[in-house]
Amino acid sequence: HLHRFLTDDICDPRLRDVISKNVATMMLSSNWHDFLAKLDRVLPPMNETLQLPFQSKDEDDSGEGL
Repeated sequence: HLHRFLTDDICDPRLRDVISKNVATMMLSSNWHDFLAKLDRVLPPMNETLQLPFQSKDEDDSGEGL
């Protein structure tokens, strides 16, 4: 119901920013899981540990180091 506060004379710019980022992320996403992954990058959730996108070049890497 917060969108009701977006009028020409009274508006919270942070809310307008969040809504526009959500809409842009929806338009760029191909499915729900893709949208959630992109949304976590654009608007990370507060007080939650984020996943780091580690990609291993070598699939046989055991992660033990040298």
